[in-house]
Amino acid sequence: MKTIDAIVTTYYRNEYLKTAIESLLASKGVVVEVYVVDMSCERHAEEVVREYDVNYVPIQSYNTDHTLKQIAKARDIGVALSTEDFVFFLDDDDTVTPDGLSKLVNSLNGQCGVAFGMPDSLLSPEVIKPFYTNENPLNPERLRSFMLGLLTTPLSTCAMVVERESIESIPPIASLPHDDIATVFELSTTTNIATIDEVIVHSQQKEPDAGLSKESLYGQANIFTEYQDYYDEIPTEFRLTDRQYEAAKSEYHRYKAMAALSDRYWSSSAVYQYYNSAKTRPYGITYGYLRFLASLFGSLGLFLFAKIQGKKVA
Repeated sequence: MKTIDAIVTTYYRNEYLKTAIESLLASKGVVVEVYVVDMSCERHAEEVVREYDVNYVPIQSYNTDHTLKQIAKARDIGVALSTEDFVFFLDDDDTVTPDGLSKLVNSLNGQCGVAFGMPDSLLSPEVIKPFYTNENPLNPERLRSFMLGLLTTPLSTCAMVVERESIESIPPIASLPHDDIATVFELSTTTNIATIDEVIVHSQQKEPDAGLSKESLYGQANIFTEYQDYYDEIPTEFRLTDRQYEAAKSEYHRYKAMAALSDRYWSSSAVYQYYNSAKTRPYGITYGYLRFLASLFGSLGLFLFAKIQGKKVA
């Protein structure tokens, strides 16, 4: 049987960590070597890890307060310390299905360097489903068009098995603009990607919200600036719109506006960014300017605007 190094990053969530470890150890068809990277800087998870007799990697300190950079650095450390040919990342509040890892590693078939299953807490299923059912391996240009258009990813690094050679062929995760989106993007430039049409990772939390953190929102915006050169390379048949660059630029300003409002009720920077988003938006211009007007009233205005529009996030 093939052996997979599972790297679990954890931060003060021992109650979830136990279940995450147990799900990995219950995997069928593969041998799983678990590495728990404790991000607390005070060995908070040590007692739990010792109970299961898996590898414990305590981080002593960070040189950054940026949450995503800390998670990315923890994953980089896990990759550096592990030794097997296959790597799997799992958040401490997720679990993996018993046969998920074996199905992923078997789907590589010597053609692909990375395989993705579906998590249950990413984008809406109808949006991401085509990337798990239409073709295998995925067309990388189609995938990158989606990512560059919406500044998000239909694939999750916490639902993938990747060959060590492939993960080590891209820049360190901590050096990328976003730990999840940019990692998927970089892998799409270096190896073929396989997917399986099955949920293999489940969240233990009913409403996970890490994707809406200030750091994550700024990271999504930075995808636009980091990968500017790729917009001209997207073939016409894969473009989400005929003015994809302008649409992405509008999303760039929207994410910056959301980040500016993430920890306060009102922000002049958010108003400015929502105005730029509306001005740049190549379609639905009226909607963009109405959202800008709502932002003049801060988070309350945007909340009411979203309610009227029937959406969760403005």
